[in-house]
Amino acid sequence: MEIYVQSAGVSQQHDYSWQKITENGQKSANEPSQVTKFKYLLENESPSLLLARDGNQLLLLVTGMKASQRKDYRGRTIRNSVAWISDKENEQQLRGIAILALQGQLDNKIDNAIKNGGEYGFEVSFNNIRNIEVPTTQNSNPTKACMLAENSNSNREKLANILLSECLPKEEHDTEALVVVTGIKAENTLKEARVWRGLSTLVQNKDFLPYTPPNIYKKNPETVQINEGKNIRIAIILVASIGLLALISLFFFRDFPSSQSSKPTSHPSVIAAISRGGQYIVSNDTSGNLLVQNLMGTTTNSPALEVKPAVKVSSLAISSDGKTIIGGDTDGQVWLWYEQSKNKFNGQPFKKKHQGEVLSVAISQDGQKIVSSSVDGTVFVWNRKGDVVDKKNITNSNINAKSSE
Repeated sequence: MEIYVQSAGVSQQHDYSWQKITENGQKSANEPSQVTKFKYLLENESPSLLLARDGNQLLLLVTGMKASQRKDYRGRTIRNSVAWISDKENEQQLRGIAILALQGQLDNKIDNAIKNGGEYGFEVSFNNIRNIEVPTTQNSNPTKACMLAENSNSNREKLANILLSECLPKEEHDTEALVVVTGIKAENTLKEARVWRGLSTLVQNKDFLPYTPPNIYKKNPETVQINEGKNIRIAIILVASIGLLALISLFFFRDFPSSQSSKPTSHPSVIAAISRGGQYIVSNDTSGNLLVQNLMGTTTNSPALEVKPAVKVSSLAISSDGKTIIGGDTDGQVWLWYEQSKNKFNGQPFKKKHQGEVLSVAISQDGQKIVSSSVDGTVFVWNRKGDVVDKKNITNSNINAKSSE
């Protein structure tokens, strides 16, 4: 059985990375191909679980497990993820680990196996993870019908009981997502992947209900990632087009002063944005304060006290878990606010790159990449640390070239 752990160290240089864990130690590794293939089904920023079949191998992926003491250089709680990849003979063990995760008993076991230090910022005890004691599972024939339900405590317990008594269904395809438990993930996404047992906060069923899988089976789930990448590129082009239009407007009208007043038009007083999945809304007020509202709950989080001085927000975006806010201001500054603790956000400005008002901002699904565009015709791609990882200068020739592709 192969074991991979994703975690981070305390210092800024020890960002999240995957490590392959063996009895001889650990070494840096690329994200396992099986994880890459199926992770589009998970809300990666929240605790999630996936059991999948890929050829002759089974994958158990558990993400978003909180470390009790370990925090990164920004004071944020580090989250651990573990991937177990094994032959089918170890199905019962993987089901047992999944049961522990569903019952909330796995986090501490993984937390105790990971300590700060070492070359990569964290060290993992192979024996602690390899020798996790799991419940004894049975192998009664599974119910073949595919079923989905909302992600709730009661349904996670029901799913744990299913995995305790029933073996996984026999393979119908070489690549199959069998069990998915996640946060904000659309019901149709799970159905299109023909998930055998799925829980998501966006599924409306209070209890498990069967559904009919679509006739077309997605043999390559990773193509969804490719399509999402194409959509991001299209979005960048559209954002840049808006910036170009704004530039053209400024240039065209600057030689035709208004006969009534030379006073510039005031900026809109309120900006709002909704997260991917539709759970969170972020907006501002005329004083520059920000408000986050959870549409699927009754709580609200306001980072207003952290916005000093008040920011003249011109654009906003919010991550799918509601924990990260991206803003652009009228002076060309890009800002990031992150939830440090419940109901409290910390903010930081990125190093100023834009030379004019930030027209729009966006954040990727995993919260790791940020895009901003400005009236100056530039589009920047940032990481969470505020470093520019890509830059585009949008001109008429750029737009025409892209349009002809």
